[in-house]
Amino acid sequence: MNSFGFVILHYKTYKETYEAIKSILSLPREGRDVAITVVDNASGNGSIEKLIEDFKGYNEITFIENRENLGFSKGNNVGFMDLKRKGYDFIILSNNDIEVLSKDFYSKVELDYQKYQFAVLGPGIRNPNDGRTGCRTMPPTISFAKGRIFRLRMKYYVKHLYNTYEKKRYSNQESNSPKKYDDSYLCVWKNVTLHGCFLIFSDRYINKFDGLNPATFMYAEEELLFIRLMSTGLISIYDPNIEIYHKEGVATAHDGKTMSKEGYNRHIKAQRVLIKELKAHPEVQKIWGEKM
Repeated sequence: MNSFGFVILHYKTYKETYEAIKSILSLPREGRDVAITVVDNASGNGSIEKLIEDFKGYNEITFIENRENLGFSKGNNVGFMDLKRKGYDFIILSNNDIEVLSKDFYSKVELDYQKYQFAVLGPGIRNPNDGRTGCRTMPPTISFAKGRIFRLRMKYYVKHLYNTYEKKRYSNQESNSPKKYDDSYLCVWKNVTLHGCFLIFSDRYINKFDGLNPATFMYAEEELLFIRLMSTGLISIYDPNIEIYHKEGVATAHDGKTMSKEGYNRHIKAQRVLIKELKAHPEVQKIWGEKM
């Protein structure tokens, strides 16, 4: 039987992590070895201590407390390496605001591996607005990353003009574009950029890497993962037949929220790292998703 290890990255929010753990524990295992590693990114608010107390006696759950907030990639990598050392066949990196909807999760992952020999698998994702997402079929490009930097600078330094620009842009898109029903999320896709909230890694990835690209604190992890996969001949698969619920999966890109200086700097650094990787592997900018 295959073994599955989950990494849940925890930071301050007790309720979400508690519910994510319970969701995983509720999945029928049918004899499979399943483990959960909860990585606390130096929450410092007593939430991890409460979780440790709540799940005392669950031998399949390991709690790791980082001394400092390592960010998304490095924080997840702590849990990834814990499960890699233990020899798990599949390692899942999960946000803490996730609920697994597919009760036959394990068998579907195994079937996808047999069929596609994937390195990384992403599920269909439902969000609170009853929307769906899961992957991007177009590849990341240098021009897109540079455009992000421009919009970030506008948002941070000229917030009023940025919000006006964004509202006008979205309004023009809605009024000028014909309404089309996008059913792409219903299809299985190969070699796409997967959503970072829930990533399933097989031994094809685990044997080569020790987690995500650690060069960023937050942001651009998904694109950097795509570049790593495509530049090494590995396969990503999006399968909407596996479903999860992402409680915070609503886009807020143009809601006018204030961006902190720290957040701005992290965004900019991530885009610069992305541009550097794209320059090193320009061929990936031509790899579009393939509908299966």
